[in-house]
Amino acid sequence: MTDLERRIARLEAEAEIRRLKARYLNACDAKDIDAIRDCFIEKGAEIVFPPIGTFNDREGLIQIFTQLAATTPIIDSHQGHNAEINIIDEDNAEARWSLAFVTYHPEQKTFRLLSNFYHDRYVRTSQGWRIAYSRSEPRLIFDGRVTDANGVEIQNIPAPTA
Repeated sequence: MTDLERRIARLEAEAEIRRLKARYLNACDAKDIDAIRDCFIEKGAEIVFPPIGTFNDREGLIQIFTQLAATTPIIDSHQGHNAEINIIDEDNAEARWSLAFVTYHPEQKTFRLLSNFYHDRYVRTSQGWRIAYSRSEPRLIFDGRVTDANGVEIQNIPAPTA
């Protein structure tokens, strides 16, 4: 493989990983269980999402996501950005992403604003790049309620983290 071919392959891998992460975040917002499942390797994905839990495969994540989001009236918005993608070799990569997340429960009029880092590892499979490891590092979490006067009541104000 020539240097130019290697550089193009790295750019294509990075682009596919960006599309994969976007597909995952959009699937979460759409409550599309099958699309979420398809973003992870079939067996052995390690997923560490405090405060939700730690899962040793994608089915653990699917189960809790179904319970907390897919079968509820909540509305989520995941905005992933500031990707730092490192292509390790032709079949392995890692990345750090920033996430801005908002969830709103229209019946309870409660919301959560969350900012975190995702620390991910990816592997190339016969179906394309998939997430093999994902760890969420919460940075800031605000819980609140929309009041009857269309105001906002913040229910917890977190201490700054280092």
